[in-house]
Amino acid sequence: MKKLNESGIGTIETILILIIVSMIGATGWYVWHSKQSTDDSLNKANQNSYAQTTKITNFDECKKAVGSKIQETFPEICATKNGQKFTDTSDETANWYLFNSAKYSIRIPDGWDLTTNTDVKNLFTSSANDIVYKKGTKAKVEETIGGKDFTNIPFLLDTVSQGPTNADLRGVKQTDFKTAGGLTVKKYYFVQKEKTPMMDIPFGTKEYTYFVGSGSVHIYAVHDILNGEKDQTPYIEDALKTLVIK
Repeated sequence: MKKLNESGIGTIETILILIIVSMIGATGWYVWHSKQSTDDSLNKANQNSYAQTTKITNFDECKKAVGSKIQETFPEICATKNGQKFTDTSDETANWYLFNSAKYSIRIPDGWDLTTNTDVKNLFTSSANDIVYKKGTKAKVEETIGGKDFTNIPFLLDTVSQGPTNADLRGVKQTDFKTAGGLTVKKYYFVQKEKTPMMDIPFGTKEYTYFVGSGSVHIYAVHDILNGEKDQTPYIEDALKTLVIK
């Protein structure tokens, strides 16, 4: 005689019920899992389709696009996943530190640490580490009495009594550029190829020289680059473009 449990259901029937319930559960999980996998695949396909069909035309759109990378350059460059590149054309210099003197004003790149003579209001540093660009870090200018003697000049900006002479214009003439106010900035490039006396720049030094003038005010800027130092001309030239002669 078949043995029944208290509810009147036999052992075999109980096992069959458990098997059926398990099969229903497994089938339900399989259907749900398959749907999830299908949805994920469709989402990825839609994202790829969007990335391929959406035309990126500028720096801001590139920054928002999936897979784009920002290169640490100045100005910043954004590279898309498929190799397109866009340069940031926004006026970042508008937020730079504004240095004012009686004869001129100029904006100084973020991160720079310069010195100015209280009498002549020039700008200079003797260390290349003082002109390393650090976005978002306001530049500093410390006042001092008197000047400093040093052979190479990582950066110097000063006023001169007259325009450049032939002695000042050593090196190869480069392409002129304009300040935001329309003044012409003359640019020269020189490489020291000789062993020199102590008062000149060391052998192998690269030197960029800039001249700009208006009326009786003439501005002279120099950037010396020793072997192993980084060329900071992009930042210097962007600063010079903000120059205003009073």
